[in-house]
Amino acid sequence: MLATTTANALASSAMSDEKIALIKRTICKGASNDELVMFIRQCDRTGLDPFLRQIYAVKRWDSQEQREVMSVQISIDGLRLIAERTGLYRGQTPIQWCGTDGKWVDAWLDDAPPSAAKVGIWREGFKEAIVRVAKYSSYCQRKKNGNLTQMWEKMPEVMLGKCAESLALRTAFPLATINLSESDEVRIIDVETDSSSSHRADLMQFTTQHFERLQMNTSSAVSLLQIRYQKNHRSKLSSEELADLAEFLANQPTPGSTEEDADQELE
Repeated sequence: MLATTTANALASSAMSDEKIALIKRTICKGASNDELVMFIRQCDRTGLDPFLRQIYAVKRWDSQEQREVMSVQISIDGLRLIAERTGLYRGQTPIQWCGTDGKWVDAWLDDAPPSAAKVGIWREGFKEAIVRVAKYSSYCQRKKNGNLTQMWEKMPEVMLGKCAESLALRTAFPLATINLSESDEVRIIDVETDSSSSHRADLMQFTTQHFERLQMNTSSAVSLLQIRYQKNHRSKLSSEELADLAEFLANQPTPGSTEEDADQELE
């Protein structure tokens, strides 16, 4: 159970108590009560769904605080949704990249990362697209040891393109994106990131998408979801994650298919 003071602070949230408790155990695992309140309030304010990977709670080492500090970060999908909800978003220009020669191209085929990327956002009432440029040297993310993070090493052109798009979206829709955490462009989270927060969000999204189709006892449902998750993600669930799934499913309605429908998958 959440502490009384925290529960009172979240009393006005649109989320149910069960969903908040699930977020604390999974997406915000290890967060303090204050950090949990901050995250839930940002979810409510932005209307973004953490289970759909639109908004994240990510802990990073703070050298000044000498401890891990949680920050609320918006995925590129979350920013696109915020722009769409304004009713003024009219799409974007194709992403372009350039090397040190400054020549813009529509496809980046070099193995070396691009020097910059640019994107333009079309907004209703504006005569021209709002174009913003992101430099690789300014936005690439590195680990504590100085090495590039996994996604920046694997697909730098994709990540840099998202940074440029984020810059353009925030410029085109300043009121809709105001008060989001500083330097969100630097910390745009890709859906394939290997962070533990993303993994937990992915698991909860996967569960939410599948549990409504199940009509069986909790044990069978957990076993089936585990099999489906392993098939889709090629990774096993920990005992702690399985326990979270069991508790989550036990509190859900169970319309949909029967145990007989799932026998082949469970065998």
